Amino acid sequence: MNGSPLRFAEVLVDIPAAKHPYTYAVPREFEPWIEPGVAVRVPFGNRSEVGGFIVACPAPPPPAVAKIIRAVVPEQVLPTKMKKLLSWVADHYLASLYQVYLAALPRGILTGRSP
Repeated sequence: MNGSPLRFAEVLVDIPAAKHPYTYAVPREFEPWIEPGVAVRVPFGNRSEVGGFIVACPAPPPPAVAKIIRAVVPEQVLPTKMKKLLSWVADHYLASLYQVYLAALPRGILTGRSP
């Protein structure tokens, strides 16, 4: 990454079994858009891309090699102030945090568009 330190973000992925965020490397070209609440597309397991939301950035480096964020949807951002409310909704209604984040966005926002 041209001599600059690699930045990482914690991403909540759209996988029912994923109960916690995963750490991904942030490509330099996506830096301007990376912040909590931003929708992204990331590789996960054997899937080439799944939807996700950034829940923390910067994040500490992972113990293993991090996969790289593939796309960002910069037009819509969930305000950081909503994170606590959305976490409460997920806990109260026993819903996945990803599904609660998704419900808070306009329909169709995670179409895989990148900046």
